[in-house]
Amino acid sequence: MRLCAFALKVLGALQAVDHAVNAIFDELLAKLEGEPDVERRWARWQEVNRELSRLRREDHQAVRAQSERAAWQKEQAAAEREAELVPDKEGRQLLCEDRLARLEIPEMAEKFGGD
Repeated sequence: MRLCAFALKVLGALQAVDHAVNAIFDELLAKLEGEPDVERRWARWQEVNRELSRLRREDHQAVRAQSERAAWQKEQAAAEREAELVPDKEGRQLLCEDRLARLEIPEMAEKFGGD
């Protein structure tokens, strides 16, 4: 559920960015309409479009980086929780020795005349 909420948050951020960029673009286009020189208007339109496209790309990259960072942090937290459950090398050695000793008890008892 958390991932779904995060995805909706990211999608909302992207939509807000796109909406703002589109509003700015529309306003700039309206201002360009007053330019009498067609070639100048075309050059200015290309410049504005190029800059707004760059801004949109940067915003999308920032949101994607934030999303990737959140996913990485989630993976790291899961790995840390898993590492806490797995005993260290000495702990594993003790567990192995204990299990081996339990397996050898009946064998040792038989050798020493026990049940």
